[in-house]
Amino acid sequence: MKGSDDLDIIRYRRTDGINYDLENEDVVNKISEWKSKYGLTVIGCSRDWLQIEFDKLPTNIDAFAKEVYEFCPDSVDQGVGTIDRLKDAIKEMNGLWLWWD
Repeated sequence: MKGSDDLDIIRYRRTDGINYDLENEDVVNKISEWKSKYGLTVIGCSRDWLQIEFDKLPTNIDAFAKEVYEFCPDSVDQGVGTIDRLKDAIKEMNGLWLWWD
């Protein structure tokens, strides 16, 4: 897809977390915030999921994992199972897989 930045694919695919009252703009804003803080690349996305890879991992991985859980509870509740496992997954992937089921 041709776009002006890698967040355009999120806009185009209309990725949202509507089950958690997150509209596309909310998702774009959060990923944009993380992009400014850590640098990241959008690896892929669709209507209800998103995968990113970081340029640099957040230094406070504990706080970041809690922020991820607040933003996308399914990443833990229907995914890795615990915040500790989420931290491990973020480190292993050097990124993050989010979905809102």
